[in-house]
Amino acid sequence: MNNYCLVARNKKDNSFKIIGIKECWYRTDGDSENFSYMNSLGSIDLVTTRFRSREEMAKRLSDRGYIDGEDYDFFIASKSRSGSSNPVKCQEVIYRPEKNERMAEFRTVAAASHLGRLPEANDKVLRIFNKLLTKAYHRGDYYFMIQNGYTGLPKKLVDAMVGMREKRDVPYSLKYDQRWALESYPVIRNIVESLNRFDYVTANYDNMVQGNIAYFNDNARGRRSICPKLERILEKDYAVGQIDMFDSSISDAFAVPRTDVVEPVKEDVKPKKTFPVIEGITDENRLSKVMQFLTSIPLESFKYVDNKLTFDFSVFDYELDDGTKKKLNSLMTGSLRNNVRLYLFHKQKFKEMKDEYGHDKFILQADMDADYRDIASLLKKNENRLKRVAEWCRIYSACGQMNEMMAQQDSQYGDDAVSKKKS
Repeated sequence: MNNYCLVARNKKDNSFKIIGIKECWYRTDGDSENFSYMNSLGSIDLVTTRFRSREEMAKRLSDRGYIDGEDYDFFIASKSRSGSSNPVKCQEVIYRPEKNERMAEFRTVAAASHLGRLPEANDKVLRIFNKLLTKAYHRGDYYFMIQNGYTGLPKKLVDAMVGMREKRDVPYSLKYDQRWALESYPVIRNIVESLNRFDYVTANYDNMVQGNIAYFNDNARGRRSICPKLERILEKDYAVGQIDMFDSSISDAFAVPRTDVVEPVKEDVKPKKTFPVIEGITDENRLSKVMQFLTSIPLESFKYVDNKLTFDFSVFDYELDDGTKKKLNSLMTGSLRNNVRLYLFHKQKFKEMKDEYGHDKFILQADMDADYRDIASLLKKNENRLKRVAEWCRIYSACGQMNEMMAQQDSQYGDDAVSKKKS
């Protein structure tokens, strides 16, 4: 959900700016024109983890005119649950420390969360949880940090970890007893934040407790004082650029850089797979949207097994869950699947033709037109079939977006940084 904003607070005068984000900063083919000031937690994490530290991000933001100077405190703000004594929730920004292998895993999880596909990154989630348990078991000071409230981990999880260091071995099974935590992106990111902060505090302070107190006290009072303004900005009906009758500083709180603050994600050197996206489906445009999507997917989406046409899951570079596989193999079947595959086959042959004025090319175009009419005819005949196929397209589109996001993470960290997604 896009309910989070990245805040830059000036430590000198306690003024602040909401940092806008462009989609192209965390996605190769994302929007490069528009800034979004309210974003998903995962997309913000994908941007901030491109920086090694607060200092590096502050310098880039200052150089590009987002902020005035580099003495800034960065945090993520969101609305608290209804009835909370603190209407604004502040979360720590996560950066990417040098030579930190868990960050590659975390970025894959962040990408999955942003796309609403967190279960697809379950193997990475399990590894992150194992790192929490391993560190807490072997390092008494980290365990103390958790049990004494110096992390953002929920009380339910903290209570479940009580006494774990008295076990004979690391209690890795605890993560299955607390499965709810595996399904929560905020919990996973708080695990990573606590591990990163523990490394930072133990490297920069002689006393871990004093280091954590200094870490939080340095910013807590300043953040609290601007929360009333942030609460108004975080209201659902607040629009960027809206004039506030009572406080003009709120109207100016949205950062407008001189130039792009972060370069768009660079394209991979090797050819990469691209997939069409389907969105904005209504009753009126469902047929046209579905037709456009079906005629744009890769031919490699299908394969023959024992002379029967089936969906080819290897079109994606990561392992799909069983539920998704079942839907991709059942929501579009029979003649429709065959006609779609035939259209894609003729389309590929059409593109491969060297003589664009040759006789065969006209035949292929006629074949494509006929295939197109056959697909449309089957969809028009049965409204329930059209709805099922629209759902098939939506699932395929989500898998394609997930594939592109994961490929991007691999390209940024190298093949050795992230384990292969398929065994």
